[in-house]
Amino acid sequence: MQKLLPTLLAILFLAACAPNSVESSEETASEENQTEDNFERNLECQKLRQQVENYFSGAGVETSIEGIFYSPKQKSCLYILVNSSVSNDFFYVSWSLNDVFTNQTIEQYSNHPNASTTIYDIDEFHEKIKEYQN
Repeated sequence: MQKLLPTLLAILFLAACAPNSVESSEETASEENQTEDNFERNLECQKLRQQVENYFSGAGVETSIEGIFYSPKQKSCLYILVNSSVSNDFFYVSWSLNDVFTNQTIEQYSNHPNASTTIYDIDEFHEKIKEYQN
């Protein structure tokens, strides 16, 4: 009986581990599918870049699109708009994170002293972008 007990305990231990292994494999497969899906959506968003750039051409200030990507957090395509201008020999720049489809501004930063922004530091703005990319 004493020889049977360690074997029985080993079998019970392995049986208890088996469902977790299956769940772990399923979670990994799900994460891989999500990553692949996000990659495909990101490619679709990239195709919209020219349309977004055309929308802002002739806006009267220097405007460029710094990036465009799919955001799993927003479940939409987002773009980073950069506006720059010179006033009284000072160079002003504003960055905004916007939704391609609604044109809603999600986050915004500007170095202009009179600008109303949601973020007051350019590094914080870039950290926010990372949050929306992941």
